[in-house]
Amino acid sequence: MDAPKTPPEILQLGPFQLLVGNKVLLSDWQQVPLAPRAVEVLVVLATQANQIVSKDDLMRAVWPDTFVEEVNLAVHISALRKLLAGAGGAIRIETIPKRGYRLRGDVRAAQPEPPAESAGADVGAIGQVPTGSADQPRPAPVNQHDHEASSPGLTATHPMRPRTLAGLTLAVVLLVLAGVWLDHWANRAQGRVEAGGARIDSLAVLPLDNLSGDPKQDYFAAGITDDLTTELAHIRGLKVVSRTSASQFQSAHRSLPEIARALGVQAVIEGSVVRDGNRVRITTQLIDATTDRHLWAGSYEDSIDEIIALQDRAARDVAREIRAAVKPEDALLPSAPNARPSGVDRQAYDDYLEGLYVWNRRDVRTFDRAIEYFSRAATEDPHFAPAFASLADVYVLWGMNGKPTTESGPLARRAALNALAQDPNSAEAHTALAATSAVFEWNWAAAAEEFQRAIELDPNYATGHQWYADFYLVPELKLDEAQKEIGAAVALDPLSPIMLVDDGWIRYLRGDYPRAWQQFQRALAMDPNFVPAHFRIEGWYLAQHRDAEYAQAAEKNARVASADETLARAVETGFAREGMRGLARAELNDAVRRGEKPDGAVAAVYWAMLGDTGRTCAALRNRIHDHDTGLLYVNVDARYAGLRKLSCYADVARQIGLPQLPATSAASRPLQPARH
Repeated sequence: MDAPKTPPEILQLGPFQLLVGNKVLLSDWQQVPLAPRAVEVLVVLATQANQIVSKDDLMRAVWPDTFVEEVNLAVHISALRKLLAGAGGAIRIETIPKRGYRLRGDVRAAQPEPPAESAGADVGAIGQVPTGSADQPRPAPVNQHDHEASSPGLTATHPMRPRTLAGLTLAVVLLVLAGVWLDHWANRAQGRVEAGGARIDSLAVLPLDNLSGDPKQDYFAAGITDDLTTELAHIRGLKVVSRTSASQFQSAHRSLPEIARALGVQAVIEGSVVRDGNRVRITTQLIDATTDRHLWAGSYEDSIDEIIALQDRAARDVAREIRAAVKPEDALLPSAPNARPSGVDRQAYDDYLEGLYVWNRRDVRTFDRAIEYFSRAATEDPHFAPAFASLADVYVLWGMNGKPTTESGPLARRAALNALAQDPNSAEAHTALAATSAVFEWNWAAAAEEFQRAIELDPNYATGHQWYADFYLVPELKLDEAQKEIGAAVALDPLSPIMLVDDGWIRYLRGDYPRAWQQFQRALAMDPNFVPAHFRIEGWYLAQHRDAEYAQAAEKNARVASADETLARAVETGFAREGMRGLARAELNDAVRRGEKPDGAVAAVYWAMLGDTGRTCAALRNRIHDHDTGLLYVNVDARYAGLRKLSCYADVARQIGLPQLPATSAASRPLQPARH
C-alpha cells in the first residue's frame, strides 16, 4: 500500500497562500488577520480540496478532545466565506446538507518563495522580507544558518528592520485580539452572525440532524423540524416551504443551490437536535442558498418543558435576521393575548412528536396509531392546542377515506374546538374546523369563514390552501379560485405528491386533461404506489370514455390501494366478459363481499353503468343522511356527469346545498351508456 501523500507546505488558493504547517493565511504574501480556529478549518478543507469533509471530521480536527457546539464551526465557515468572496468566486466553500463542507476551486502547491511583484511588502509576521524589484535578478536563497529568524522553506535576503518588527508586533497584537474576540463570540453565539443585507423572502427548514446518538430519537428531530417550520411560517411576508417537501432532502447528496432551486426558495435553515434526558439543544444555521453563504447561526438549550419557548426564540431570531426582506413592522412573529403557553407537559410533547412522525406519512393504515398518540398527548396536557389540532386533521382524513362519517365528523369537530379553546389563533385548528363544516356537515357558509380565517392567520399553511380548494371552492364550482389556492399550496409544498395530485385533479375538473395527466405522473414519479394518483387516473380515463384503460387502472388500483387480488381478478374478468357492465358488477359485488351496502356516489356510477335508474337514485339518497363524502363532487366531476341527468339529482343537490354546473362546462358532459 502506498504511503499517504503529505500535503504541500504552501497551498495557493486563488490570490491567497496558505502555510499549512504554520497555519497562516497570506494574501499576496501579506498575512491576513483571521481567527486561528478559522485558519485551522481552512487548512482541513484546503488539504482535501474538492472533496466533501464531514462536520464531525472538521470538528475533531479543529477541536480535538474538546466538546464544542456545531455553531462554532458555522461561525468560522461564515468568516471564511466572507473572506474568500473577495477572490471573485475562484475559491468557495460549499455546504453539502447532511454531510459537511467542500472547498471548491483551483488549489495547488505554491512556490516556496513569494513572487517578485510583492517586492517592498513586509511579511514580518512569518519572518519574510522583500526580495527586490521585478527588474533585478532574484538573489539566491540564503543559508538557513545565516538567518535563524527565517521561516522553514522560505527565503530571506536581510535581517528584519526595526520598522518591520514594529509592524509585525502591531499585526500580531491585532490578529490575536481579533482571534480571541471571534472565538469568544463563537463559543457563546446565540444570535446574529452577519446578514450582509441579504433580502430573504422565502426559505425552507431542512430536516434537522438527530445527534442524540439514538436512532429511536429520529422522531424527535423530525418533530422539532416540523414545529420550527410552523413557527417560522408565522412570520409575515415570508414564504416558508412545507416540511413535506423539505423532508425529501433528508439524505440527498445535493448542493444547497440545487435544493433551493427544487424548493423555490432563497434560503435554507439546517441544523441539529441533541436530546439528553430532560434537556434539548437546537443548533440552527441560516444560509443564503443562492450563494451558499452563512447569514446567521444560533444555538438554543433548555428543558423539554420549555421547548415551545425555545422554538419561539429561534424563530424570532430568524425573523430579526431577515428584516430587510419584509416591512420592519411585519417582520416579527405576531403576538396575541391568547397565544399558546410556552410550557408543555414533557410526556405530552413526546407523544405529540411520535404522532407527527406517524401522521406525516399520510398512510391510511397508520391513522389509528396517529390518533392514539395525539389522543394521549391531549389527555396528558389538555392545554396543548397542537395535539388537538392534529387529532382533528386525522379525523377529517379518516372520514374521507372510508371511516363512518357519523363517527369521524363529530370527533373532528370536538378536537378542533378544543384546540381553538386553547389557541384561538391556530390556523391548523381553524382549517380542521372548516373542513369539518364542509365535508361532514355541508355548512358551506361556516366552512368559507373558517378557511378564510385560517389563511389570514397563516398564509404559509399549505394544507389550509389545499383544503380550501378541495372541500369548499370545488363543490361551490369556483374552479378558477380553486386553481389559484391549490397553486399556492403547490408553491408552499412543491414536492408533495398529494399537492400535485390535487392540482392535477382541479385541472381535470376544468377540462385541462393534458396538464392534469402531467401532474398525476409527476406524483407517481415520486411514489409509484401513491393511491390518490391512481384513483384520480381512473376518473381521468372514465371521463374520456377510454374504457379499456379505465379497466386496467381500476384493476391496478385494487392491487395498489388494498392489495386486494380478489377484486383485481374480478374486475379483469368482468371487463373481459361484459365490458363496463361486467366491471360495474365486479365492483358492486365486491362491496357486498366486504359487508358494505353498495350505496353512495361511486356505487351510483356503477348502477348507472348497469342502466338501473332506481338503484342509482337510491344509492345517492341513501347516503345523504350520513354525508357520504363522495357526494361533495357530484355536481362537478365529469365521472358523475351521467348522474346529473337523472330526475332525482336536483333534489339530491338541493339537500347537499350544491350549485348547478353550467351546461357548457367540460365536466357537464354525461358519460356514454355502458356498452353491452
